[in-house]
Amino acid sequence: MNYIKESGIIYDCIYYGVVSFDDDNYKEICPAVTPDECLYPLFYSYIIDSPLVKYFKDNILNTNYYKNGIIDFIKLLNDRTKFKKFIFNYILSESCDDEFNCDEIDVTILSSSLRDLKYSESMIKSYTILFNNFDIYMDKLIEFLKNIYPVSKKMHKKHLKEIRLFLTKIERKRSVKKIADRFKVDSSLIENADAAVSVINKYSLNHIFDHSTGKMFLLMGYLTNKVYDVSFVSGDISILEDYKVNKTWSSSADL
Repeated sequence: MNYIKESGIIYDCIYYGVVSFDDDNYKEICPAVTPDECLYPLFYSYIIDSPLVKYFKDNILNTNYYKNGIIDFIKLLNDRTKFKKFIFNYILSESCDDEFNCDEIDVTILSSSLRDLKYSESMIKSYTILFNNFDIYMDKLIEFLKNIYPVSKKMHKKHLKEIRLFLTKIERKRSVKKIADRFKVDSSLIENADAAVSVINKYSLNHIFDHSTGKMFLLMGYLTNKVYDVSFVSGDISILEDYKVNKTWSSSADL
């Protein structure tokens, strides 16, 4: 495996935003750097990934930002029309036309569609405000990511010993075979994959595979092996939830 440190640091910048809305313990890590309440729709995660996490995963095989750092990821986000359209399509799922022009979003139609998808009235209001003030919210998001990046980097440095130990364990033939069997791929893909480690989403296991290029990327929590070993020994992998999006598969175990 080819360990990509920056990708894990960037992912934890995003995931810090996800958990900070739901877990007060994470707010205490860096109370001076928390996402503005207005950004909640971008970090909102229920069963499926939050829009920002999903955007990170969808672009990880097609850009170099995961190797070059947070600035390149911010450049990706600054294609605001593209990102806005992605969010709209993602939250509306099959109710949305892929060719829809996000600059002409009808708030009434948006609200109605979200209501049909069983979104709460508070979330409908939050998304409506987001689309009506998108540039303002994007400025706040980018400011947050720039501020939280050194915090995430410091957390990874603090857990460097655990990360190295995890990578040593996960690269063993037995572990590689387990992961390959889990994702129904050849072991060589796992052995040659780029890999990143999260210290916030400790028990996650994600794989992103592009069938057209044969590229594989692994995004794993640094305690994944503790859950993973138990799930395979017992034969119970119900804690791993699969879903398919376009050409990529992702699986996650999140406790």
